[in-house]
Amino acid sequence: MTELGVRAMLDITLDLQVSDQDGAVVLRPKLGFRVSGLPNGYAYPTTLATGEISGDGVPFSVAEANAEGGLLRIARLEDLLASLDTALAAFTESQTALGYQAIWALRK
Repeated sequence: MTELGVRAMLDITLDLQVSDQDGAVVLRPKLGFRVSGLPNGYAYPTTLATGEISGDGVPFSVAEANAEGGLLRIARLEDLLASLDTALAAFTESQTALGYQAIWALRK
């Protein structure tokens, strides 16, 4: 992180779980995230936050799955990213309310 000039990194995973919903095959999206900060010790980054966002799948056709941009709707990517924005905003707000912003400012 020091080499990149950043104080935190966001790792994201996206899993699509095959499921049956009302007789239709759907892909249930699950987005995992971890926010890591600079190490408090010698070697490993400090995990600042972790979370998982999931939702119901949406029915789709084979043609849509093969179409350009079809997977974006099937995976509900816009919904997942909006939820991630909300989660990270709440995380930042709680850091400020608990006084962590002042602590992080000392780590330069």
